Amino acid sequence: MPKHLSGAHLLSGAQLVLLLFVAACADNPTVDFPEVVPASIRPPAGEVPYFAASSYGGANYECTVSSEDSSFYRWVLRSTDENLTDHSWVNYQGRVYAGPTWEAPDKSTVVGKLVASVEQDGGYGPTTWELFQATSTTGDGRFSKATSIQRHGSCQLPTSTCSPKFVGAQERGHCSGSYYFYRAGR
Repeated sequence: MPKHLSGAHLLSGAQLVLLLFVAACADNPTVDFPEVVPASIRPPAGEVPYFAASSYGGANYECTVSSEDSSFYRWVLRSTDENLTDHSWVNYQGRVYAGPTWEAPDKSTVVGKLVASVEQDGGYGPTTWELFQATSTTGDGRFSKATSIQRHGSCQLPTSTCSPKFVGAQERGHCSGSYYFYRAGR
């Protein structure tokens, strides 16, 4: 093998596919993500996808009294703490934590505000689609250009009971899903 094509300089097949996908998203505003997205979860007109990541991690819940019925108690998701990876689940792409705040390895961040949420049952249990609007960004890297973020995934509820004696109690569950980042179109 020629010296300039040695193993250290070749991309793996997965890296090449991811590189081509990200490049296509950045350069082709008509690229669609693979899933069908509920209408209320679509980003505003003029925004284009530019980055996608898988996620896994924890979910922080609080036992609360239902606002609809004071005799009913339920776990409410307060925040997540998830790692972001490429879709092969191998290469670290950042993290998402309370705020919610997404932080890339280049230290750029985007803080979002939840603007829409739709729960669906796809036959394997409930999943949630969420749309976040960017409220602030920092840095000059991957997440600094985000204007909207979609999330499609699920969080496992705590296994302990939420009842009157546990109101205010905090429990941890698990989350996994996908995030899709959008920016202003060209």
